[in-house]
Amino acid sequence: MRYAYLTETANQRLVWALLDYAFFSQFGFRAPKVKKLPCGKPVFVGCPEVHFSVSHTKGCVMVVLSDSPCGCDIELSRVVPAKVLSKVSSVEERQSFTPLEIWTLKESAVKFVGEVSDGDVYQFMAGTRFERVGGKPILQNKEHIQAMTKLYGNYQVAMLFEGKGTLPNLIEIGERTLFEYGRCADVGC
Repeated sequence: MRYAYLTETANQRLVWALLDYAFFSQFGFRAPKVKKLPCGKPVFVGCPEVHFSVSHTKGCVMVVLSDSPCGCDIELSRVVPAKVLSKVSSVEERQSFTPLEIWTLKESAVKFVGEVSDGDVYQFMAGTRFERVGGKPILQNKEHIQAMTKLYGNYQVAMLFEGKGTLPNLIEIGERTLFEYGRCADVGC
């Protein structure tokens, strides 16, 4: 099962509390410890069948919990500089997507793979192409990867996950709910 949760804060500690909350909501017990792979991608220790991705921006955090590889990004509405956009996207992408949709889809793809060869994120982003088919973003030449992008209030959200199925709905959780959960479950960093 896949979930995406949003809350109103960009506090780094809340990202991990939210991940624990999502895990608890899905499985009924606290999330395992998290470690970072050499490439920097966070994973659950001893629980390789559960994948997750996290993102935060001013005023909001996002967690995606999945049974397959996934990646997500959330950005407060802003202008993406044309110079950066031309570096990471094709003319066709710029005609099909808004600049922030492009940026969040590309960031989600980076988090999806976890490691970029030679560490050149911009080159990876430029080589990762999306197209819009029937109103839906599609990652070119990767039929097994699902993508979604949505404007959620003042936030642009994107996520990718591997496999066939239905993309998750976005579920908003207010700070108070998360703080109450944190107090009851003694969530720490």
